[in-house]
Amino acid sequence: MTPSRKTKKTVTVGIPAYNEEKNIKFLIESLLKQKLQNAIFKEIIVISDGSTDKTVEKIKTVKSRFIKLIVYKKRLGQNQALNQIAQVANSDILVLTDADVLPENRQGAWEINYYN
Repeated sequence: MTPSRKTKKTVTVGIPAYNEEKNIKFLIESLLKQKLQNAIFKEIIVISDGSTDKTVEKIKTVKSRFIKLIVYKKRLGQNQALNQIAQVANSDILVLTDADVLPENRQGAWEINYYN
């Protein structure tokens, strides 16, 4: 019997957002700069949950093939947004974060460790 070979898993980051125009662009840009050694970054799913500010416009200014934007016209709540992210995510690992956080911009800040 041969030992199982460790393969890199794919990672999706899900972000429910409501009126986060002041931070959402910085959060997405910071996530895109992260360097993962043990995983492959696949996508960022952002749900604008009935935002009435410029959240959607700010997200659209970040040009990246990794961003998937879903816009709810009316507010359905964080639980609905989280459930939608879980349904749409297409990766091995799903990381959920609030839209008002900003990860450190350094290698390993979001490092993924796992066991086969």
